[in-house]
Amino acid sequence: MVELVIGLCVGTIFFIVTILAYTLGIKHGKLLSQKIVPEVNFNPIQAITKAVEQHKEKVEAEEASNDLDALLNYNIETALAGIKRVNS
Repeated sequence: MVELVIGLCVGTIFFIVTILAYTLGIKHGKLLSQKIVPEVNFNPIQAITKAVEQHKEKVEAEEASNDLDALLNYNIETALAGIKRVNS
């Protein structure tokens, strides 16, 4: 019974790995057909730092966009109403 469970787990893992390898091969094949060399990153530390930097840039761009929207959509009447509510 234990051998059956272990065999089932190992078989499932091999099946999942096979599907992942196939999809990666398809992705790289599509890139090569467009004359683009696929980027393979064997260093996980560089991949993580690159992803973190991209996330920081995205957050900074969103903050700048929100600040610009706030400046462009400024309305004196709503600002005065807010001041009156705070003072009362």
